Amino acid sequence: MKLSILVDAGLTDSQAKTYIQLLENNPISPPALSDLTGETRSNTYKILEQLEEMGLAQKDESEKKIRYWALNPTALLKQIEKDREKSELKEKQLKAALPTLVTEFLRHNEQPGVKFYQGKSGVSELFHEQLSSAKNISYIRSIHDSKISDYNTMRALRDEYVKKGIHRRMFSPDSEDIPIDWLSRDKGRLITRINMEQDDYTAPVEWAVYGKKLSVISYGDEVMGLTIESPQIADAFKQILDLLEKELISRSDYHELPRLASKEIT
Repeated sequence: MKLSILVDAGLTDSQAKTYIQLLENNPISPPALSDLTGETRSNTYKILEQLEEMGLAQKDESEKKIRYWALNPTALLKQIEKDREKSELKEKQLKAALPTLVTEFLRHNEQPGVKFYQGKSGVSELFHEQLSSAKNISYIRSIHDSKISDYNTMRALRDEYVKKGIHRRMFSPDSEDIPIDWLSRDKGRLITRINMEQDDYTAPVEWAVYGKKLSVISYGDEVMGLTIESPQIADAFKQILDLLEKELISRSDYHELPRLASKEIT
């Protein structure tokens, strides 16, 4: 029997070597087995106990001298199946615990220039961080942003941008949530709206760039956000948005957008 086959099946080199000698010299005493394998006697006893637990060896105490017998190697298959079941159980347990672990990781392992925000309260903190920067903002809006707060809360937040004189360039997917008088409202809210078709952007993620920072907010199953402070990354994203604006406004039917605007907001 090849040593490599047993090792590939999950045995250590010492266990595989001992099992082969045990198989070829049934029955045999531990001291004699130690001489054949080159393992110390104390280590040989440990290995034999391990092989017993795996169902590959059996102790014989019927005579004055303890001997060991090799058992059928098919027990290895049962051991592999048992290990797989344990591994699957550990995987399920880890998946269940992962959201909590990730939250703790983000809380205690912020990197220089990167800050994480968890949950609705965290995202609210991110918006206020944008306000405190007092920098003009360009962002791609997600139609899923209503998941984190009601209309009145969002309107109060928008008013703060106006009070600070923060101009916003908003890439806006077409939506029924857009008010009919959006053009005049946008002017009063210091917003330059770049309209998109409804299906141009459907992801539950908002991207924003302001000053030297890029922020990302996920409105998916787990609400979270992050900011990256990097002049190079911020400048690169601004260039991407500039290219996107040129592409969108060059469309022949751009003037027809937004088509779905219908909401009357008081």
